[in-house]
Amino acid sequence: MHALTYGFTRVLGVGSVDDPVVGRYELALAVGIGINVVGAVVLSRLALRTRAAAWSPVLEAFPIAVVTGVVAAAGMFAVLGYDPLVLL
Repeated sequence: MHALTYGFTRVLGVGSVDDPVVGRYELALAVGIGINVVGAVVLSRLALRTRAAAWSPVLEAFPIAVVTGVVAAAGMFAVLGYDPLVLL
């Protein structure tokens, strides 16, 4: 959103928005992807040891995707300097 707002104000010449810090956004994306991939692998391995192993793959993957997505978004917010509890 910051980059879009910056581009919008830059093109139209209205207001002023600080330049986006590309390195911080790259780090946030890397942290989010890392948390998502590692979290999904760990949770899927843990799910194989529970009653969830008998579930269909879609039902097993849905809670894993939700949990890792929320945790990855919180990690990205934290790297960008925002309070991760904003998600709640």
